[in-house]
Amino acid sequence: MAVHTVLEENEIKRILSLYDVGDLIDYKGITQGIENTNYFLKTSKEKYILTIFEKRVNNRDLPFYLDLMDHIKSQGINCPRSLLSNQKKRLQSIKKKKLAIFTFIHGKCLKNWNKDICYSVGKELAKLHKLSTNFHKERNNDFSIDKWVSIFEKLKKKVGNFFPNTDSIISKELNFLKENWLKNLPKGIIHGDLFPDNILFKNNKISGIIDFYFSCTDFFIYDLAITINAWCFNKNKFQHRFFSSLVNGYQSERKLTEHEKNKLNISLRGAAIRFLLTRLLDFYKEEKNFLKKDPLDFLNILSFHTRNDLKC
Repeated sequence: MAVHTVLEENEIKRILSLYDVGDLIDYKGITQGIENTNYFLKTSKEKYILTIFEKRVNNRDLPFYLDLMDHIKSQGINCPRSLLSNQKKRLQSIKKKKLAIFTFIHGKCLKNWNKDICYSVGKELAKLHKLSTNFHKERNNDFSIDKWVSIFEKLKKKVGNFFPNTDSIISKELNFLKENWLKNLPKGIIHGDLFPDNILFKNNKISGIIDFYFSCTDFFIYDLAITINAWCFNKNKFQHRFFSSLVNGYQSERKLTEHEKNKLNISLRGAAIRFLLTRLLDFYKEEKNFLKKDPLDFLNILSFHTRNDLKC
């Protein structure tokens, strides 16, 4: 589960008293997700999401995330918007952690999807990238290649026990990526985590995008690669029709340059390494009530991309 910070009813009521949102009717901790603690709130006025920002989110980055979501929302992509308190503050504190209350987006994450869904995901990602040219703030990617190397050095003595030869596989791939990583490509604000649990659907149409807490300034092709890896493998089997539809959807809004197309394989391998390593990092955490996702998924995805050079 991902309710890291437990709140009692009286604590939630005290938080809500700072806002003009009505009286609390019901609340429930949301167990999906990994990074932050989220509560569903129902009040006499509306439904909301209360988010408590946990360890991996740096407080100094919170204004960037909140401003980005406000910008995206204002430009026509539905995403959560943080509420202003009666004192015109977007952030509050509880138990030495920052929190915000967000608008609620109706819809559900999909467990299964088809090529038409993938087309809409690609199209929405490209819209997000185009909008980023009008957002005049930047943020470095905390999980770029230097971080991958740092995580591997930290885990090097453990990962060999996870799966045979994992340490040598990762070491070889990191050396390759350090020599060939992306440069001089179109870049801007990326989502950085556009997995199926971060897009909501209603009647098979996208109703909103959530969880912008890995958003940063980076290469668009890398963000597309993250999304391809997240949506185009089913039980570790690559689905080419999903891939083609997702890329076609993307290019219906933003055409890839030839240089970007030539760097797709590198991007896909980097995206696979990034989530392989962070899942391994989470796998070896000893925290209770922490949702751990299987790193082996991304070891298999990485293996696929080292053997196959996909073309747009």
